[in-house]
Amino acid sequence: MRILIICLMFLSMNLFAEQQPLPLDGKAYIGSIGYKGSDLISEKDDVLTFKDGKFYSATCKVWGFDGGQYSVEQSGDTIKFKALTSSEDHGQIEWEGTISGDEINATLTWTKERWWWTDAREEKWFRGNVK
Repeated sequence: MRILIICLMFLSMNLFAEQQPLPLDGKAYIGSIGYKGSDLISEKDDVLTFKDGKFYSATCKVWGFDGGQYSVEQSGDTIKFKALTSSEDHGQIEWEGTISGDEINATLTWTKERWWWTDAREEKWFRGNVK
């Protein structure tokens, strides 16, 4: 009986414990997107937002890419993040980036499986600063 009570106490503590926000929650970064291997900018003034454990791109939202879960790995003052955003009609975008101070540098890989033609794949970069 005593063991049952102790187990129930631990279970209830875990159920009611508040989730700790991720270190990027509430932050936004503004920057440009370009094709990998080129310094030419293809999209200006994209805003990347981290909110409630999700990652959003304002430019990609236009194409139906909703916010996706993100994860972080912190080492000193540098934060590495990964996120996956999806669109029902346009595939998915895998994001990987590094934030150091107010600067963000990321790569994004867009993929879309197609049944009538070759699958789509584009690799781009994002460079920006805290908004």
